[in-house]
Order: sequence, then C-alpha cells, then structure tokens
Amino acid sequence: MPLELVLAPGTLFLLVLLCPTLIVLCRRPAAQLPLGYLTLGLCVLVPVLAAAEMGYLFLYLRAPRVVQFAAGSERAMDLWSIWVDHFLILFALCALWSAGNLIGLAIDFYKKRRELARIFGAGSVLSALAFAAVAMHFPSA
Repeated sequence: MPLELVLAPGTLFLLVLLCPTLIVLCRRPAAQLPLGYLTLGLCVLVPVLAAAEMGYLFLYLRAPRVVQFAAGSERAMDLWSIWVDHFLILFALCALWSAGNLIGLAIDFYKKRRELARIFGAGSVLSALAFAAVAMHFPSA
C-alpha cells in the first residue's frame, strides 16, 4: 500500500475538524466580539489554506508524496514538484500561525479579558494540527 494512502486520513481528519470548530466558534454573534469574524477568519486562515491545498493535491488529484511513486508519469512528477515547492511555505506558515495564535491567547489571558480566548485557542489547535499534517506529508525522494 503506498504511503500517501496511509497518510491521507490525516489530511481528511484536518478537513473534517475545521467545519465543526468554525460552527462552534460562530455561535456567538459577531457584534459581541471585538473584531468578531475578522479575528476568527485570521486565526484559522492558514489551517484552512493548508487543508484546502493538501486536500486538493492528495485527495482529489492523488499527488504522490514520494518521488518514486511518480516515476514514469509526467503528471505525477509535476504534482510532486508542486508539493515540493509549496511544502516549505506551508510548513513555515503553519508554525508561525501557531505561534501567533498562542501569543494572542497569552495576551488575552494577560489582560484578563478572555473575550477571544476561544477563538485564539481553536486557532492554536487548528494551526498545530495543520502543522502536523504538513509535517506528516514531508516530500521525500
């Protein structure tokens, strides 16, 4: 069994986890939150982009994660090359986004407001999951 078929459930798990989390966070009206949905959108922006790109590449286009699985197919080699180009960017963005959400969570707790704690907490968890999913799909040769 190819390794990308084993790791694809990690990407699917991330995609499935995003929807209920966003619904739970959006239950509170935006007027009650400072910056409301803008803050929510910024906190989960990178995890959503990572999940969308990985879902499109690995689940929809069936891109190989390992170059040996792309041998003999120009299309598969092109898809693997796209993933190699995008991997480092997504990896760094997910790490920075996790750190940014954790800093936002710490500032919110330090100021003792805790108005945005749910949003920053969920953003931190989703960013960490996106980071783990991207790391699991390291392009190997």
